[in-house]
Amino acid sequence: MKRLYTTWMALMIIGVSAAQEDKSNLNDDTTKIKLGNMTIIFGDGEEENFDFENEEEEEESKFNVIGEMAIGMNGWLTPSNSYVFDSQYENMSLNYSRSRAFSANFMLQGLDLFKKRLYFAPGFGITWNNYHFKNNSVNIGTANDSTRFTIDSAVQYNKYKLRTTFIEVPLMIGARIGNVEKNHFTIEGGVIGGLNISSIIKEKYEIEGIKNKNKIKDDFNINPFRLDAVVRMRFSDYFGIYGRYSLTTMFETGKTQELYPFTIGFVFGGV
Repeated sequence: MKRLYTTWMALMIIGVSAAQEDKSNLNDDTTKIKLGNMTIIFGDGEEENFDFENEEEEEESKFNVIGEMAIGMNGWLTPSNSYVFDSQYENMSLNYSRSRAFSANFMLQGLDLFKKRLYFAPGFGITWNNYHFKNNSVNIGTANDSTRFTIDSAVQYNKYKLRTTFIEVPLMIGARIGNVEKNHFTIEGGVIGGLNISSIIKEKYEIEGIKNKNKIKDDFNINPFRLDAVVRMRFSDYFGIYGRYSLTTMFETGKTQELYPFTIGFVFGGV
C-alpha cells in the first residue's frame, strides 16, 4: 500500500507539470488525469478503483485507405470530337469492342468538407490502356521523328495492340445525395494526372504455318504526361459508372494526328 501511495504522489506531480486534469462526468471521489494518449482514473483511494484508458484505442480512425478498380472501353477523338478519320489517318480507327482500360487505385477517404455531404478524396494508382485497331493489318512505326500507322499487306495479325501503362494520381471531390450513412447516390468529379512508364506493342501473326509472337518496346512519341477530367456516378458504395477524357494529346504535338483519349466504364469499390 505504501508503494501505491508513492506512485500516486509521483503521478500527481507529473500531472501538475505535464498533464491536464479533467473531472467532467466523474463523481467527487474520482480524479482523471491525461498523460498524452493515456488517461489515468483514480477512485476513492482503494487499490481496485483506479484504471487506465488508452484514448488512441478508443478514438476511431478519421481516415481510411480504400481500394477501387475500374474497367472501361478505350477510344480517342480528333480535335473536332469525332471518331471518324479522314483518308490520311483512317488506319488509326480503333476496334472499340477490344480496346479496354483497367485501373487499380488506392483512395484516401475521410477528408470531409461539409457534414459528410461533400468530401475530398486524393489517391494513387495505375492504369493499363489497350488499343486494338479496326484493320488487322495496321502496323505502328516511328520514322523521321513521327509516328505512322501503315498497312502491312503481307501480314494478317491475329493480335496487334498498343498498350500504355500510366502511374496516376486521382484528385476527386464527391457529393453524397440521400442518406449519407447508407443507400446514398454519389457524384464525383475531378482530375487524374498520369506519368507514362511503359509503351509496348504486342503482335501475333502466322506466315506459311509459322507462328510469330513479338513485343516491341518504344515510346512511339506518346505524350509522357497525361491529365484527364473525370466524372463518376456511384449507385452504391461498391458500384458505379465513370467517364474520363484527356485534356492532353495522346501523341506529342506534331508527331502524328492530334488525338484525345477517352474511357467509359464501370468502377467497383471506393466510398
